[in-house]
Amino acid sequence: PSHPDYQGLTEAYEMIQFIANKVNSSITFSESLSKVVSILHELSGVTDASCLVTRGRYFIKEGIVQFCNLDNRRHKEFKEHILYLFNDALVYARIYNANMITSDKKAKGSGQNPAQNEKKKKEFRGLIPLNDTSVSVKAIME
Repeated sequence: PSHPDYQGLTEAYEMIQFIANKVNSSITFSESLSKVVSILHELSGVTDASCLVTRGRYFIKEGIVQFCNLDNRRHKEFKEHILYLFNDALVYARIYNANMITSDKKAKGSGQNPAQNEKKKKEFRGLIPLNDTSVSVKAIME
């Protein structure tokens, strides 16, 4: 602390830290916005893009869940869904397989197993606003 440059270097260090934090925040925000747009492109059935991409919305976490149809008395029917948690909304979509090969003839001619060419499709099912709810990123990440 007794060095003549100590005060100036300490102030410069604090300014650099402040700027680095601002840059990191901007990068995080940009990545989050990019993720929101990416999710929009992944989902089929979204009629209005503004329902997903809105000012101030940022992505937090996603996960796959199984919904069970309890109305069917003979057997339980499980359907795979994906949930996207944002700071202000929860979006849910149905996951299903869509065969990428359009005809059996192509599958036989290519020598490939048709099951290997199946891709998961995600169909938008709804958005639940979290108006009076706050989500802490730290609590979710722990």
